[in-house]
Amino acid sequence: MSAPDVRLTLPTDDLPAQIYRLIADTIPHMVWTARPDGSNDYFNQRLLEYAGLRAEQMHDLGWQLIVHQADLPDCLARWTRSLESGEPFHAQYRLRRADGDYRWHIGAAQPLRDASGRITKWFGTCTDIEEQKRAPGASQSRLRQIIDNEPECVKLLDANGRLLGIRATSPSRRAPSRRCARARLASAA
Repeated sequence: MSAPDVRLTLPTDDLPAQIYRLIADTIPHMVWTARPDGSNDYFNQRLLEYAGLRAEQMHDLGWQLIVHQADLPDCLARWTRSLESGEPFHAQYRLRRADGDYRWHIGAAQPLRDASGRITKWFGTCTDIEEQKRAPGASQSRLRQIIDNEPECVKLLDANGRLLGIRATSPSRRAPSRRCARARLASAA
């Protein structure tokens, strides 16, 4: 994704808003804001490019178009809870990219409050966690592959060294190796 071309025009009475947009459009994150009632009023360029949608398509409740349908009920329930309680929003969900693929994200939002404690705005981000979601499954799959193809004995021990399991043979061998048979006898004692 290319860095957006952001221009700050000076002078202006709206300088703080321009600075916020400059920051939101240049950080390597997907950023959004919402009104106190939860309806979205801003999406940074990175998020719009990711979704392949225009800002007017995403405003208010349009953002729901890119949340995976299986994840939407939980996401909406958490968002509603945050709006009602004023507590920060946190959820994991899949977002559809412009090419149609879905990737896992963590959505987080913090309320901005005025001096009297009323929420005036919600600031949120979406962080891609697809690789982190895939890593545990890949590691387990690789471990299973090693265990299933090891021609010798494979022992599974807990943190204290206690035997949790033992695989005496690989699928290509019918009988346990002598070393594995000795390990099994030793663990039974």
